[in-house]
Amino acid sequence: MLTQLLQKVNSRLPFVKYLLPVSVKRWIIWNFMGGKADYESKSRLPSRRYLEMEILPWLRASRCSVLFVGAGPYTYPYHRAFETARLRFATIDINPGARVWGAREHYVASILEVDQLLPSVKFDAVLCNGVFGFGVNRDQDKNRALQLFSELLNPRGILLLGWNNDLIGDPLNLDEMRRLFEPAVGTPFLRRMVFETHVYDLFTKKPAGFLAGSD
Repeated sequence: MLTQLLQKVNSRLPFVKYLLPVSVKRWIIWNFMGGKADYESKSRLPSRRYLEMEILPWLRASRCSVLFVGAGPYTYPYHRAFETARLRFATIDINPGARVWGAREHYVASILEVDQLLPSVKFDAVLCNGVFGFGVNRDQDKNRALQLFSELLNPRGILLLGWNNDLIGDPLNLDEMRRLFEPAVGTPFLRRMVFETHVYDLFTKKPAGFLAGSD
């Protein structure tokens, strides 16, 4: 009954949602409009369980600052866990409506524009899952994103790249991947994990001296 009422209010008085605080909108969507169900559905996927039960807890235990590309009901618990631990966790999404699921530090922009928002900010890890092939499709845009990820990362920072091998070619073949990154070191994880068609690759940023010497 409440769900139907909320849907009617949204369709007949759409301006009302703009008057509500983000926390209230999030609570309504999470509890009554499918947000929690969306999260639980995604969390049953083996690839998502690996991210939630292995990668994120390790980054949190390592006290890493994180930039997470994308925001939705299925990412909402991620930043809550980091913020509870008083760790920096930022989110970025091109969709303005995703702001309701973003972290306290959230940016509404394409990842290809992040240099205009965060010209001097650095993170210990960048997590980019389900973006290559889902909006960032051209090789030139993927290379541009990798360049920006490298600029955003601290020395030896970690890049987690999640992608689907039935949608795009292997990112290892991208020019900027070979130039700027190398297989991850200093983590307890395999460099590549494959879950049917979904792949996670872990990289670390190459040392600045190595890059300078390779020109």
